[in-house]
Amino acid sequence: MNLLTSWLPRVALSVSTSLFLSGCSGGGDGTGDPSVAPPGVTQPTPATIVPLPNTTPQTASVNTATSLKPGVIVSDDRGNRLKDVTVTFSVVEGNGTLIDPNPVTNDQGVATVGDWILGPVPGQNQLVATITGLSPVEFIATGTPQAPPAIMMKIPETDHHSALAGTRVELSPAVKILDDTGHPIAGIVVEFLIVEGNGTIAPTTVVTNAQGIAESHDWTLGPTPGTNLALAISQGLTNVLFTATGLDLSESGRVTRNRPDESSDPAVQFVYVIPSDGTDRRFDVSGAIDASVAVFQNWLRTQTGGRVLRLDTYQGRLDTFFYRLSLSDAAMQAHDPFIRNLLEDELQAAGLLDSRKIYAVYYDGSSQYACGGAAWPPLLPGQVTALYLRGTPPGSIRCDTTPFARSHSDPPRYLEFAMLHEIIHTFGIVAENAPHHIFPNYAHVGDDPRDLMYGGTLPWTPSILDIDHDDYYGENVPAGVVNLMNSPYLTP
Repeated sequence: MNLLTSWLPRVALSVSTSLFLSGCSGGGDGTGDPSVAPPGVTQPTPATIVPLPNTTPQTASVNTATSLKPGVIVSDDRGNRLKDVTVTFSVVEGNGTLIDPNPVTNDQGVATVGDWILGPVPGQNQLVATITGLSPVEFIATGTPQAPPAIMMKIPETDHHSALAGTRVELSPAVKILDDTGHPIAGIVVEFLIVEGNGTIAPTTVVTNAQGIAESHDWTLGPTPGTNLALAISQGLTNVLFTATGLDLSESGRVTRNRPDESSDPAVQFVYVIPSDGTDRRFDVSGAIDASVAVFQNWLRTQTGGRVLRLDTYQGRLDTFFYRLSLSDAAMQAHDPFIRNLLEDELQAAGLLDSRKIYAVYYDGSSQYACGGAAWPPLLPGQVTALYLRGTPPGSIRCDTTPFARSHSDPPRYLEFAMLHEIIHTFGIVAENAPHHIFPNYAHVGDDPRDLMYGGTLPWTPSILDIDHDDYYGENVPAGVVNLMNSPYLTP
């Protein structure tokens, strides 16, 4: 029985009960503030504040946090530890930084800051903890000089490049900074400078990331053919020098059509295409396409037991040619999502296509629809597939933020998987009658996002050629379904 209301007249019961419940919430105003004591009850008053053991003094490197977080114990005049008391911590010397500087005591009467990061200059750092009416508690820490990194080393793949004079190299200078135990160091400032060749580099100031890497993104060589030099410098470390060679057109090794074939077998040929007003990044002669193709061929070999795509070669090397379109980037983009069709039409009109071949185009132009496109015979006939290197598909990252693999031995990245994906579409894969063909996203499977030909709603994380080998490659593919294993574009 409720003793507060049992004796009240029945007519007043609901009003009295309402008043009783509102009082339980912490006050008649209904705010429920737990820090307000009920009438007649005195809130215990903090009487002592003492530092947690071993939290002062301390020593740490400048710009790093102390190993123990400064904290205090708050008690009343009877020695009882007090809960829910706000303590204010403030930096008074050393220009350090506090994380969560206004903690509240817990059940044990303890309040600690989130972290105390010492200032940038070696020497004494000081902070105080205060509660109104009590003397502040001081904390001292000594900032020691940060141990210098052991070495700044160049990333080898970013050195000794060549490009047409006045154009960008494929891989701009990059360095990695390690400590004396070989671990990467983040947060180190690196400056990139041009020292010969009158080129430009950007950005000039870069901070190492979590892997200890700082890389520039745009080294444009000077206008005169010859040697170009760039320098990476960081305070206290040995400078790192990068070399690139500016070529004139006669030295560039570029070709603008297919060279004599070394085989009459069906093959895939690669083409670097730019719009009439496009920036020529020379991927056909810089080694970028060569490395990217080698990487996805290496991956494909692991998936097929040694089989790879038949590629068009000249003197034993990839035979990639260059073509500049008659249309501007804007004119091409106006035909989204049919840019691939225009590429095939113009290459065909120029007399550059051979019926025995599939043409894999690296189109250095824009698309607001996708990062690539492909034929899909017999429904979408054609022999050209393409990646749109400057595409900006809605709801996705920009296609130009996904770099090529840097060397033949690298694992495949997005561009490697994407080009192989588009080439395989051009073989008529994934067929509509494949067991896991997905509708309405034709030409894809929908059973597992790890599949190279996945096109479902989950994020694409390609790592397997045909899950269970039952849709487009392998012995389990049903009869009558297009099987890459039987393609003439695959080596025996």
